[in-house]
Amino acid sequence: MTIAATELAGIQHLQARYGHLVDAADWDGLRACFTDDAVLDLSSYGMDTLRGIDAVMRFYTDVDHPAAHHLTNVDPWRDGATVRCRTKWMTTQVDGRAAGGDYVDVLVAGLGGWRIQERVVVPRWRQA
Repeated sequence: MTIAATELAGIQHLQARYGHLVDAADWDGLRACFTDDAVLDLSSYGMDTLRGIDAVMRFYTDVDHPAAHHLTNVDPWRDGATVRCRTKWMTTQVDGRAAGGDYVDVLVAGLGGWRIQERVVVPRWRQA
């Protein structure tokens, strides 16, 4: 099934908002991007898969973030009743180093807009 134009706009807004909120260290705003039962899979970095919004937010508040997050190529699709989305990410450091990869998400829509229920972080490249 296809994604309606209004859904696509909301999903693109969610991904853009995520990047801005992380860069601003707006943890209350970032919390609203995720569901209460959110799952953040960081296994590709040799880290644990985090379950529940409190565990996810502890990660975001404790980690040393890059200077900027850039999200693009937002590609949502329906998988039965589930909405999935693949989004390209690139991060930059103050010294010019960069990294990139994909976020592979399960998204849900609610009264407050779209939210991330599951996110798998897949790194693709890193500049040393």
